[in-house]
Amino acid sequence: MTLHRPPSFPRSLLTSLVGALTVWAALLTWVPLSERPGLYVAPLLLGAVVLAATGATARWRGLPASVVTVLQVVVAAFLLLFLVTGSPWPTPDTWDELKSAMGAALTSADRYAPPIPADVPSVAPAFVLVGVSAMVLFDLVALTARRVALGAVVLLALHLVPANLGVDVAWPVFGAVAAGFLTLLFLDNDDLVVRWGSALPGGPVGATEVSGRPTSVVSAVRIGAVATAGAIVVVTVLNAAVPRSPVQPWRSVDDSPVEQVMLTSPLVDLRRDLDRGADVPLMRVKADRQPSYVRTAVLSAFDGQEWSTGGRSATRIQDVDGRDLPLRGIDAGLRRVETEYDFTATPAFRSRWLPVLPLSTEVVAPGDWRYDVDTMDFAAFDADLNTSRMKWSVTGVDLEYSSVRLDAASSGRDEVDALFTSLPASLPESVRRLTTEVTKEELTRFGKARALQSWFRSEFTYSLDRVETVDNNALVAFLDPSGRVGYCEQFAASMAVMARTLGIPARVAVGFLVPRRVGTSEWEFSSHDLHAWPELYFPGSGWVRFEPTPSTRASSVPEHSQQDERPEDEPSATASASASPTAPSPSASPESEEAQPEAQERDGDGIGWSALLVWLLVITGIGALSVVPQTIRTRRRSRRLESGAPEDLWEELRDSALDLGRPWPDGRSPRATGRTVLEWCAPQETPTSSVDDDVARRMERIVVAVERSRFARPDTQTPPRDPSLASDVEACVDTMAAQSDRSTRWKARWVPRSLTWRR
Repeated sequence: MTLHRPPSFPRSLLTSLVGALTVWAALLTWVPLSERPGLYVAPLLLGAVVLAATGATARWRGLPASVVTVLQVVVAAFLLLFLVTGSPWPTPDTWDELKSAMGAALTSADRYAPPIPADVPSVAPAFVLVGVSAMVLFDLVALTARRVALGAVVLLALHLVPANLGVDVAWPVFGAVAAGFLTLLFLDNDDLVVRWGSALPGGPVGATEVSGRPTSVVSAVRIGAVATAGAIVVVTVLNAAVPRSPVQPWRSVDDSPVEQVMLTSPLVDLRRDLDRGADVPLMRVKADRQPSYVRTAVLSAFDGQEWSTGGRSATRIQDVDGRDLPLRGIDAGLRRVETEYDFTATPAFRSRWLPVLPLSTEVVAPGDWRYDVDTMDFAAFDADLNTSRMKWSVTGVDLEYSSVRLDAASSGRDEVDALFTSLPASLPESVRRLTTEVTKEELTRFGKARALQSWFRSEFTYSLDRVETVDNNALVAFLDPSGRVGYCEQFAASMAVMARTLGIPARVAVGFLVPRRVGTSEWEFSSHDLHAWPELYFPGSGWVRFEPTPSTRASSVPEHSQQDERPEDEPSATASASASPTAPSPSASPESEEAQPEAQERDGDGIGWSALLVWLLVITGIGALSVVPQTIRTRRRSRRLESGAPEDLWEELRDSALDLGRPWPDGRSPRATGRTVLEWCAPQETPTSSVDDDVARRMERIVVAVERSRFARPDTQTPPRDPSLASDVEACVDTMAAQSDRSTRWKARWVPRSLTWRR
């Protein structure tokens, strides 16, 4: 409640720069979240300097706190527009460009796990928005409202995003944030001492000295050390309490995996470099026969840019409750063998999609897992649910397909959703011509599908050295004789597109290939067993699996799709969802381990980045709103104290009493009211006569000034205003506040009643 002089410009600029750069250093914890951090790190540094200069200039000129904040919000808006669109002017075109860039950024944040790939729409616009918002909020709280310690909440909120996503924060970055925060505490504490000094021992009220720097240093270091240690504790506790947080202090060391594999989305994203890593065990399966082609999810939509899960209808998704699941499109006459599989996921395997057999009649899993009857893939519908450490059982089905039935199958377009045959209008015509050329010697749809499979396996080379995209242009380049090198997802996606040009419903499945044996009836899937393959629909046989990936990765093809078929009247027994119990395990060979599948998902649909960003903005907004009442009240107090008019000072005394929960006695004379205020200034259960004589003299001067202002004759010359009256009011208010408890003083500061009190 003390009236401060505006600081000098160098001092104000230094403090503002330290505050803005501290927030910028906190935003460096977000660097591991994207493969292109330079797109927002450098622009945010520019934003920090501009916003710091804006705030420093406004405070140096003595502008009201509310004006300072509004000015910074306006500058931040222009900065955001300029950094995202390249133009600071809010024209309709730049506004549309900003909305488009922000939408694309949130889509990338929602789809991909950290680090966001370099060749997808950048998340920089969203990060810049969060960054400039955090800088404005921190400046408002720590510098304009002079609550530096409270500003630590903003820094903590920025740190929680990467921490909750399991991203390690470099210690130099954490040290830079701590150093900036300590420096800001020192500057704030030192500034108060330099401007006002500390009371001279035994000296009169108001006498000061300017030798308090050692005390300010000790106080800043002490507060900063406690705040830094508290921030570490709070972050650790919060992260440990957050589901799926990597910080779990109660977890034993032996249970903590060296590496984790997060499958949160089934999107086949080929616009990223493949992060191979170690061969991490993901899950074990106990069964009477060896499982293979365990599926996690289905990709059904192709828009010319990428394959995705497409739109799922919530009304067509049911709970997993162990009841018999439908086998759509499969004739009852096909022979089938059912096998029980018991899955156990390792702590390292955190998937939001449940691995099951491609054909399953029963799934029993704990938690809210649901499936789509069109795709029969199972997704977690609980934000805290994933497969880590989970056990579930699946009844898988092996069909004995009939080559006669498959060759005679009619078009299945009318039996499945149009999504499974749709192709983008932008698909190059060369893809259709090449498909026709490859399959021209086959007469049936199934024969053409086998021809495509054989063509890919014989004309292409499997390699991880050329991980390309699957958009239209990349598809043409991949199918060209000079570019026929790729990996499993490219083969699966390309064959599915070509099958659709023939009118055959097709989709891409993502899951696991063949595990290695670890016991008599137990197998283990690892990250090197991740795989992708196409599934084509044939009436009477349902969704049939094909394997276009060359033999260096997939050693064999499904028996029903082999070219050297058995006699037409003899069914070919093949396991659509499992291989022979004695089949060799590709993952057990060095060649297979080298040819690691790329379906190891880095996409982050279940991580909910956009939700985190929204929550961060909500927290930022709440923090900004929380300081508005205090800012308004402080500005009103400063205006009255600067005025020095008796009536203004009397209004300030009344509002301060109301803020402290005192019932102001309206209708009484100034002298009677003054006696009541002195009672509030007296220690509890102590008579008024024991009020400090200095406070009593100050109150007397205030009352006399108000009486003269109200009751002097109109023609009497108004006496000059006494500058000491403002300090008298402050002293009375401080004494009155000292007689209130801490909770009352806190409410008087943050929720002042005088703002809503009706006169």
